[in-house]
Amino acid sequence: MATKISVAVMHCTKKEPERVIDRGLSVSETMYVNPTEYATPPETKVNLDSKITAAANAQALVKDGGKFEKANRDTLVAELFALLENTFLPYVNGLYKGDRSKLMLSGFPVSDDPAPHSVPAAPVIKSIEKGPEPHSAKIILAKTTSPLSTKRERLTYFVWMGLGEEEAELKNVLTVTNRHKLIITGLTRGKEYVFTVSCRNAAGGGELATKVRYIAT
Repeated sequence: MATKISVAVMHCTKKEPERVIDRGLSVSETMYVNPTEYATPPETKVNLDSKITAAANAQALVKDGGKFEKANRDTLVAELFALLENTFLPYVNGLYKGDRSKLMLSGFPVSDDPAPHSVPAAPVIKSIEKGPEPHSAKIILAKTTSPLSTKRERLTYFVWMGLGEEEAELKNVLTVTNRHKLIITGLTRGKEYVFTVSCRNAAGGGELATKVRYIAT
């Protein structure tokens, strides 16, 4: 039986505006009162709060019967959802994957069985080696399996990088589609970095890859 690991999850979709807005409020408010655990999110809370306010205002107009507000509401909710799923969620899991008590201080729900059946499996980093350009690295991934897997399936990979510290802040440094060799540039020779990768398909995002450390050459 596979070991289950606690991770923070979205457990809502961008087609559920009220849940997305509630999730944004939960993350914003909970990170605010837990600055020790979540002191340096990869994007400022000002940006998150701005998107929450815009989405909530648009949702209020729709509920009041505004005829021309739904499309604008849907756009704003999609932007908020993308910020939560692609930036804040990987940030939280990158810091505290497996530590349920820490994860619960993020404002995201926590699950031991987080992935809907159709999302990709967590990517596997086979190796990291010197890249083709100066001050670069090449991340080589194993082929990602997915319950939706077809020859034409679109798989998007997000590479997250931080300095090689115990609880490094991870930032999205590369986003590519349908590639298994990922080139990261702009590294400093002799510095240690930590990398992880996430993957998403049409159904949503899966779990993060196990972190791998790399000393730039």
